[in-house]
Amino acid sequence: MIKKITLKINPSINTIDNFLFLKFFEENIIFDGEEKIYKQWIHRNLNTNLSEILLYDIQNMNIKKENNDNKLKKLITRNNINYFKIEKNVETELLHDKIYTYLDEIFKQNYENINIIIQFNNNYYNKYNLFDIKHKIEDTILYVNKEYDIIYSNKNCMHMLYEIIKSKYFKEYLKEQSDKKGKLFKIFYKRLFYEYLEKIFKIINI
Repeated sequence: MIKKITLKINPSINTIDNFLFLKFFEENIIFDGEEKIYKQWIHRNLNTNLSEILLYDIQNMNIKKENNDNKLKKLITRNNINYFKIEKNVETELLHDKIYTYLDEIFKQNYENINIIIQFNNNYYNKYNLFDIKHKIEDTILYVNKEYDIIYSNKNCMHMLYEIIKSKYFKEYLKEQSDKKGKLFKIFYKRLFYEYLEKIFKIINI
């Protein structure tokens, strides 16, 4: 992980403030007899305890110790993340059923030290090389990548998501939408699912 970056001030690099780093300080430096202004940025996660993260992969892949090229394994090892693999098969195509199955198994266990739960999708690495975990996370915020169905937040918020999915109101909503859409329901299902979440949570797309 890159901890710090020091660069000469340039308008084209100001966007770094909103990326992985936070501006730390500005300093005037004399170089070759000319005074230049430099900025230093520190990584957002530099002082964050990442060992309090629990991650599960909705592909439920088995991370082999000898597979050193696996990007998900590198993410887990680099950030000291707890990896949760469900033992039973998740035989469903519906996203909310997958989420419920994993979170139900997680909340049955004692994870008092866990503050963040991440639903990840290893297929994300087919297109991207870097996955950034945002901090600090509030109880009403879900970080979502709809393309790969990556969802994460703090434990309280993920428990709220779990309770919503198993509620009768959510089931009634899905049945109502299924009756309206008929055979087209499966096509619109994922969009309808996220629209329902947006009524309850603040969604930050990642």
